[in-house]
Amino acid sequence: ISSLLLLLPFTVRAAANGAAPMVTLVEGKSTLASGFHGYIPVPGVQLRQCDIVQTGPESLVQVEFPDGSRIELGPDSRFLSDVPTPVGSERVVGPYFLHSGWLKLTGAKRGNAPPYRIKTPYFDLEMNSGVAVLNVADGGRFFIEQGKALALDPSGTRGGMEIAANH
Repeated sequence: ISSLLLLLPFTVRAAANGAAPMVTLVEGKSTLASGFHGYIPVPGVQLRQCDIVQTGPESLVQVEFPDGSRIELGPDSRFLSDVPTPVGSERVVGPYFLHSGWLKLTGAKRGNAPPYRIKTPYFDLEMNSGVAVLNVADGGRFFIEQGKALALDPSGTRGGMEIAANH
């Protein structure tokens, strides 16, 4: 019964926001901080603005979007969902913030939709479709497996560098 009580706030929120990203896979021990409460994430939980997902040392959490895109969080990762942005800022999906650990973004082909933006303490990455792997530990680094991405200063200012996958 306690598990059902933990899921209740997410079930109500899910009905209100059908476009929110959803946790679809959890392996190992992870936590989800939402509002002033801590939960154990389970498949089917929808993330809302400013939710924090933290994975354990041997854990994996996968989050999927309605368009088929997904984010996979590796071991020892700390991830902030849907960071608030100033009114009038450019259109992006997210932005999301990777504080530490590993993140793999797989962006589905979506036509003329706004790009996904992942922020880190060291750089921001924007990508429409493709596959990018980011790591934040003793600095930041990323690898583009497929497609193209734009690397930006952490402030999000333009003037970044477009990076394409090597084939």
